[in-house]
Amino acid sequence: MMEPISSPLQGALGYTLIGEILGVTSLSWVCIGMMLRKLRHEAIEIPETVAQPIPQFKVEESPEYLALLEKVSQLEAEKLKLQEGQSGSAELEKLQKTISYLENKLLEYEIVQEEISILGELKAENEKLKLDLNALRSATAPAAAPVPATEELIKMQFSEFAEPAEPKKEAMPEDIQSLLSDIESLSKDKQPKP
Repeated sequence: MMEPISSPLQGALGYTLIGEILGVTSLSWVCIGMMLRKLRHEAIEIPETVAQPIPQFKVEESPEYLALLEKVSQLEAEKLKLQEGQSGSAELEKLQKTISYLENKLLEYEIVQEEISILGELKAENEKLKLDLNALRSATAPAAAPVPATEELIKMQFSEFAEPAEPKKEAMPEDIQSLLSDIESLSKDKQPKP
């Protein structure tokens, strides 16, 4: 009689088998995680092969940014006064809305600063690629070919619309000519006579 399938999973052998499966699975997940981290790290790296230094635009130096910072600090001071009980809750809500609005504006300026720096990097890379492309073009450009006359250009462009020349009849070998003549004579013999 056959042993049941579950018999190898009983006792210490079963626990060993389950432990091995869990160990292999966890090692697989660790390897996958390491590979994903490495891929993410490689995808984030930005090449340092920029031809020219990129002028950095700093939002912190712009007058609008400085004015917003000053206004935020004033509003926070007023908020503290209001929280101490010097003013009503209506003004407090109005100031809180203004503060949140200004904080959102600051976030927008930070995003713009990041985008401007990225655009500067792309501009420098674009200039470098243009220089490389021009260098490749000049290196591979053939010597100056003579420019054909206008009539020759027109003939070349409209040659496909010209009337085709008569096809040249090539001389056939004698054995093929004799074979063709035999076929023609046989086809004439088999045609019914009227």
